[in-house]
Amino acid sequence: MKSLWLFIPFLALLAIMLPYFTKGAEEKRILLANFESASRDDFGWINQIVSVLHILFQTYFLVYYLRFEKILYKEFSEVESLRIQWLKQFLILTLAATVLAVFSFFARTWHIPILSHLYSFHFIGIVLLFYWLSYKALTQPVLFGIVGEVPGIPETIFEPEKYKKSSLETNQLNAIFEKVNQILTQQQLYLKSDLTLTQLSLAVDVPRHQLSQAINSCYEGNFFDLINDYRVNAFKQFVSQSDKKHLSLLGIAQEAGFNSKASFYSVFKKKTGMTPAEYLERQSKAA
Repeated sequence: MKSLWLFIPFLALLAIMLPYFTKGAEEKRILLANFESASRDDFGWINQIVSVLHILFQTYFLVYYLRFEKILYKEFSEVESLRIQWLKQFLILTLAATVLAVFSFFARTWHIPILSHLYSFHFIGIVLLFYWLSYKALTQPVLFGIVGEVPGIPETIFEPEKYKKSSLETNQLNAIFEKVNQILTQQQLYLKSDLTLTQLSLAVDVPRHQLSQAINSCYEGNFFDLINDYRVNAFKQFVSQSDKKHLSLLGIAQEAGFNSKASFYSVFKKKTGMTPAEYLERQSKAA
């Protein structure tokens, strides 16, 4: 229901354009046959308002996405598969193409020399944008749901952190964090690649915002870092087990809860200061 306000500009423009839409085919042909009249309408006040709305809405969506991207680290233990970098790039490129189109639109409307001629060329940018999107669709089939979907994002993670006003004492936070470690160790929830803070809070039976406060207060990092610490340790254990010898490094990493090679190598290097291959080499020499 909160998103219904986004339809207000559409409904307003629909009401304005309805008289044209309801005209007969012959009336429309006559109107469009008069180039000067049609061009004057095309660059009239309606399209000027629409052009500004395009920039405002696309800026809003880009800011909304950037806010969403930051929050991922607070809620999800596997961020890379959720980030969908192509979407960020698409929003930036679309906003850039729109700014160019609107700039050239107003330059032509106000008859600014030289700059007004850019209007005909901004369509090339739109065509290139579609080619880029097609390329991304081929290389990242997640665009069409061919691969696993991103888990649903609880609306509560977009709310301000409630623990800023929390009255929990240090001993209470320590008790919660101790319970977290106990549950993670006993139930091995970190082995789930799609584990979220919300799921962990249900397992621990502690409100999500209190759990988040306990982790951030008692551990040098956030939920994302904590879960990946457990996964790195699990990988170290698995790699020395005989029943895992038939698996590749990536296979063992997936057993430990990682779901991609890139995220595994990045996290492992950050936590240990060495690559998985360097770690194995050092272990073999120590043995």
